[in-house]
Amino acid sequence: MIETSNFDLFLVSPQTKMYYQNLKAAGDRVGKPVVNIPPQAYTPIPMGVEKLGNLILQELSNQ
Repeated sequence: MIETSNFDLFLVSPQTKMYYQNLKAAGDRVGKPVVNIPPQAYTPIPMGVEKLGNLILQELSNQ
């Protein structure tokens, strides 16, 4: 899925972080970043949304 998608960034939710290493390896093979979302950025409140937005902007600017 990562290898054939057109997305620039892949985010791994806290509930599925046990798959992170496999997803990261797939992303590394094709040069696409895969990032864990910290629990503080996964809450649907303004502070969490801001943290998630900042994480996305930071990761996209690293490309």
